[in-house]
Amino acid sequence: MSTELVIIGSITYTMKAKSALAENGIKARIRKLQPRNRSGCSYGLELPEGSMLTVASILRPLNIPYEPYKG
Repeated sequence: MSTELVIIGSITYTMKAKSALAENGIKARIRKLQPRNRSGCSYGLELPEGSMLTVASILRPLNIPYEPYKG
């Protein structure tokens, strides 16, 4: 199964996002990512491919910042 990755940043927001997505039937897996800058860790969610629009519609009203991973 193909997946997509979104970068969220803090583990707190990542866990909140995962819970919100699960409540809406989207299974996500937390991934620890390489830091994008030298200050702290970065976390993201691995999502089923093609779910990005649904993810956006769930996370935006909750004010959870995210960005698609461009590897």
